[in-house]
Amino acid sequence: MRVSDFIAAAGGILPQAYLERADLIRTNQDETTKLIRIDLQAALNGVPEANVELHDRDKLTVFTHNEVQWQNRSVRIEGAVQRPGTYTRSEGMRVTDLIFTAGGLLPEAARIAEVAHCTVPDCSSVAKINLESLVAESESDLLLSDADVVTIPSVNPYLREPEIVFISGEVVNPGPYVIRPNEKLSDIVSRAGGLTSSADTNGVLFLRDKVTFEKDHQDRDSDVILEKSKLFADKQFLTQLAKMGVKLPEDFMLSGNKDTDDLTKPVEISSGLAGSQMKDGMAKENAEDILRAAVKGSDENSTSAMGAPITESSISSLSLESVEAPLTPGASSARISINFNNALKSYSSPDNMLLRNGDRVLIPRVTNIVTVIGAVLHPHSFSAGPGESVDYYVKRSGGYAQDAAPSNVVVVRSNGDALPKNAVKSVMPGDTIVVPNTGLIDIAKKWEKAGTVTKVLSDVLSAAYILTKL
Repeated sequence: MRVSDFIAAAGGILPQAYLERADLIRTNQDETTKLIRIDLQAALNGVPEANVELHDRDKLTVFTHNEVQWQNRSVRIEGAVQRPGTYTRSEGMRVTDLIFTAGGLLPEAARIAEVAHCTVPDCSSVAKINLESLVAESESDLLLSDADVVTIPSVNPYLREPEIVFISGEVVNPGPYVIRPNEKLSDIVSRAGGLTSSADTNGVLFLRDKVTFEKDHQDRDSDVILEKSKLFADKQFLTQLAKMGVKLPEDFMLSGNKDTDDLTKPVEISSGLAGSQMKDGMAKENAEDILRAAVKGSDENSTSAMGAPITESSISSLSLESVEAPLTPGASSARISINFNNALKSYSSPDNMLLRNGDRVLIPRVTNIVTVIGAVLHPHSFSAGPGESVDYYVKRSGGYAQDAAPSNVVVVRSNGDALPKNAVKSVMPGDTIVVPNTGLIDIAKKWEKAGTVTKVLSDVLSAAYILTKL
């Protein structure tokens, strides 16, 4: 039997067989082996020199092209196409074929594309293609070779849809507005008809989606609004806040539906939590149980150490029903501290922010009220007098309760800033003075990594204030 006979007996060669060479391994009597190179094509054609006679224990190996020749039958496309990536190259494949396979061009695709081809190991040739005039199978529709890379840049800036900002509160025409290129905060106020006579320019909230921040460090800094609220989203802490009279947003209430014994782990809050749990009504019921727990623990016939007792009738002011707007924007937004008055006075002021998609501006109504809540004998609201201190309003509230923590008092400004008492020289109209009790401070001290207790408490109160305004 010869080589050609052996191959015929095995059913013949496959299409991918490499015909220029096959290897015949012959085992000698002393168990050594000998390699005999076979011209397979010649053997199949019956050439005697190649179609050698086979011996007992001979082994013939027929290789495929891929086994003996390196091939990179792929091309790559990157940039403004639907499915960028690496694709198998077929014979006759051109640039238009690859773009089609990748799902076509995106709307922001630039006019000029580039095709890079490796001519030598350390050099690539680059050809430019005008996509607007590109016709399939034309001369400019280049034939692709193995390992070619097609790159399609984008036009910048390019908007697939209009960008919208929201302005609410004390403007003549509140609502959503499509922003124009390089439009600023003062521009949108003007387009909304200007401020009403009741606008509190010192209490303006400016919120921005974190995804639109220009720099990574800005994105990290923006997380401060919600990070501490996640950190203290446990049932005991929420109960203490509710007793003090702090209005709590829905996100806080739902997060309180956690194991209260586990106070050593931060509780994560996701913006989708509310939607999934509220479907069956259980989350809302459990959240309001937190508030009722605060009521149950107080003596309704006497003044509580945390202030006036909370009754069942007052739960509605703190419960989920009091949340007038969805909190979803707040979960992905960060407050940017601005001087709104400077923004209106000077168009070039840094406070006159360039607007981005999703920005929210909330302009509250002016008030002459200062509110004191928490561990005072008679927590309530007062008409604001000019230049008065925190101690002045605490004294008017009957002074500190027995379990008050005077060194941790926080003043929440009408614009969401939460400052420790020693940083506030004068209380302003619209401010809320929060006097924490020692129970709240004891819980806060368990979170050593969160920083000083007053700083952490300030962050939580600021976050709670801002979220309840959304």
